Amino acid sequence: MSNARKRGFVMSRKKLAEDNMSKSALESGRSIVVPIDFSRPSLAALAYAARIAEGTARVIRLRHAIAPTPIEEAMTAQQLLVEAAVTRLEELARPLRSRGISITTEARIGAPIDVLEREIAQIEPNNSEVLVVMGDRGQSAIRRTLLGSVADSALRRLRCPVVVVHEHDELCERLRVVIGYGFEGESQGALGAFLALFGNARFSPRVELVHVLPEYEWVEGTEVPLLRAPPLDDVEQLRAEELHAVAETLRKQGIDATSTVLRGEPTRMLLQHASDTRADLLVAGRRPRRAFERLVFGSVAEGIAHRAKCAVLTACAAPVPAHRTARAVILT
Repeated sequence: MSNARKRGFVMSRKKLAEDNMSKSALESGRSIVVPIDFSRPSLAALAYAARIAEGTARVIRLRHAIAPTPIEEAMTAQQLLVEAAVTRLEELARPLRSRGISITTEARIGAPIDVLEREIAQIEPNNSEVLVVMGDRGQSAIRRTLLGSVADSALRRLRCPVVVVHEHDELCERLRVVIGYGFEGESQGALGAFLALFGNARFSPRVELVHVLPEYEWVEGTEVPLLRAPPLDDVEQLRAEELHAVAETLRKQGIDATSTVLRGEPTRMLLQHASDTRADLLVAGRRPRRAFERLVFGSVAEGIAHRAKCAVLTACAAPVPAHRTARAVILT
């Protein structure tokens, strides 16, 4: 690729990133939904949400789900569980209200993910002004498969940004953040969600944009790659220039930002880099997939949400402008 084409491609990426950042910054969420089962991870999620909401006009919606039962004799006991849950929710909300945080509480009968989806739909059908902060119990992959995982269901079915918090995660003012950036709509949506939440005067994040370049697979017994591709070094240089342009845009907004290009399997490399740099938050785009697609292609968002040693923010692609022009470049 010629230098002129490279510069034009990088500038178009930079302009697109600026448009998505400014749009997302204006669409910062007003409601924070926190599903809670009174476990330690869910209590950590509530504390995390409170730090985000403190000093803002955001409202925390604290919700608890109680499993339904078809047995009529159990209806009275079920209602008693609802009343007891509301009492516990109010006990959690009282100290937060004393700090000036707006918070509502409610217990509903239903499966947790269904209760969560109905709550979000009532707030904003398009999910553009909602953030979900939820705890992760640290279950193994087998237990999540057999018993189900509310966090997995949320990542697969919700369109709004989701923060997955582990038991010992805390939100500090000087955040160390690793953002997995892939130049697609999902990455731009995740970056925009991060800026809407933490790109203001209340936090001073140190951001590292990380792009992972997959190594090309070789077919056993052959001397050529499975797919014909441009030289990897040229692709890496181009991606480094593009990533530097995005980091420069963040620096102009007053955010301490750097960029790094790595090679390897995306999930493993992002997790390893976040661990090596002792990141407080890992940010990645999320692409809703059907069950078969997840089986074949996997899910970076689900992989890092459960295996990361820090909180994880994921988001889907930002809304596409009505008159946006498409641009495609073929590497030669």
